[in-house]
Amino acid sequence: MWLGPKAASVQTSGGAKMVLRKTRSIPWTLDERIALSIMMAEDDALMADADGQHRFKRSKDRYEWVHDRMAEQGFLHRSAEDCRKKWQGMLAAAKLILDKCENASGKPSYWNMTLEKRKAEQVPLGFEKALWETMEWKLNRSSIKCDKTLASENLPGNEGGNSTSGGPAKPSSGRSASDGRATEDSDQAAKTRRTNTDKTRMDDTTSGGTSLGRAMEDAIRSYDEGLDKAAATLAKATSEAGSAIAAKIGDVADAMRGRNTVLEMLVGVLARRGGGGNNAAYETADTDPSTR
Repeated sequence: MWLGPKAASVQTSGGAKMVLRKTRSIPWTLDERIALSIMMAEDDALMADADGQHRFKRSKDRYEWVHDRMAEQGFLHRSAEDCRKKWQGMLAAAKLILDKCENASGKPSYWNMTLEKRKAEQVPLGFEKALWETMEWKLNRSSIKCDKTLASENLPGNEGGNSTSGGPAKPSSGRSASDGRATEDSDQAAKTRRTNTDKTRMDDTTSGGTSLGRAMEDAIRSYDEGLDKAAATLAKATSEAGSAIAAKIGDVADAMRGRNTVLEMLVGVLARRGGGGNNAAYETADTDPSTR
C-alpha cells in the first residue's frame, strides 16, 4: 500500500527554506516476495552454469540483474539494494523456522502451530506457505549451506564455490492478509534476537560463522586423510621394493658362488693335463679349494 511522501522543510544558511520529501517504505506484497524468490532461483541456476557469463558478475551486478527481472514482472519501485535486504530477511526468517520448528526434535511443524505457540517459540508469526514453497530450492539444502549464491554473500570471506539449484514453484496470484505482518517478522528476524542469556547476536553472523567453521573442519579432515593415504602407499611401495632388491642380491651371490666353483674345477683339470716334467708335480698338487 502506498503511504505517500512525507514533507519536511529545512532552512539554508542564506535563510531560504527548502522542502524535502522523504518517501516512506512500501511493504512488500506476497506476490513481490514470491517473484523475488523465483528471480533468486534463476540467478542461482545461472551461477551453476559453468559455460555462462553470469557467474563472472559481481554481487552488486547480480542484484542489479535481479532488480531488472523484477521490473520486467511489473514490480517497478524496488531497487537492487531493496531486493538484497529483503532476500536476506526472508532467508533469516525461514532459517529461524527451520531451526526451531521443522528441524527441531520433538517439535510440531510450523504450519501446525497455533499463533500462541509461534509466539512462544519466538518465530515469525505469519510466514506464508506459498512463499515457503517457492523458497524450498534453497531451504532444502542442509543447513542452508554456504555457496556461491547471493543468499550467502553476507558470510565472511565468501568468494567462490558454485552451487546447484532446483526449480522454484510458480507464483500465486492471490495476496495474503498477513503480508504486512510477515514482512515485519522477516525484517525483524534478519536484524537481531535475544538468546537465553539476554545477549544480542546477529543471526546472519552466527549462521555464517557456523557454516564457515564446518567448511574449514571438512577441509582439514580431507587434508589429513590424504596425508595418511600417501604415507601408507609410500610405506607399502618401499617394503615391496626392499624385498625385490634383497631377492636380486641373493640371486647374484648364488651365481658368483657357482662361478667360483667352476673356475676351481677348471684349474684342477688344467693342472692334471699340463705337459713336461711338471705333470707329477701337478698331479700331486692339492687342487681341493677347501684345503687352502
